Amino acid sequence: MIQIGENSPLSISKEAQIQLEALRAEQHHPKNAFLRVKAHVPVMGDSISFNMFFDDAIDKNDMIYQEGTTGVVLDSKTALHLVGSELVMMPTGELIFTHMPTHFNFGAGEEPIYN
Repeated sequence: MIQIGENSPLSISKEAQIQLEALRAEQHHPKNAFLRVKAHVPVMGDSISFNMFFDDAIDKNDMIYQEGTTGVVLDSKTALHLVGSELVMMPTGELIFTHMPTHFNFGAGEEPIYN
C-alpha cells in the first residue's frame, strides 16, 4: 500500500521547485515521476550524503510527500536525516540541503535550549 505523508520532513523552496521541474523536462522524466531523495551514510564516516533522482517506482516502505508542485519519495532512514531541512537553489543553480535542527533554539550569545 502506498503511504501518503501529511507533514514532509523536507521543505523545498519555490526556486528549487522551479529548477526541479526544469530538470524533469530536460531529462525527459514523466510527470508522474517523484523526486526520490536517498541518504547514504558511509560505514567509516561522520557525514551523510544524499542522492536525488526522479523515480516512478514506489516501494512499500516509502512515504510520498507533496511539497508545493514537487512529489517527494523518502524511505524512513532518509526522512529522519532530513527532518527540518530545506532544499534550496543556490545562485549558481546548484540544489543543496540546508539543515535546520528542529529541537534546538539558538539566541544571540545563548546556549542551545532544548524544546
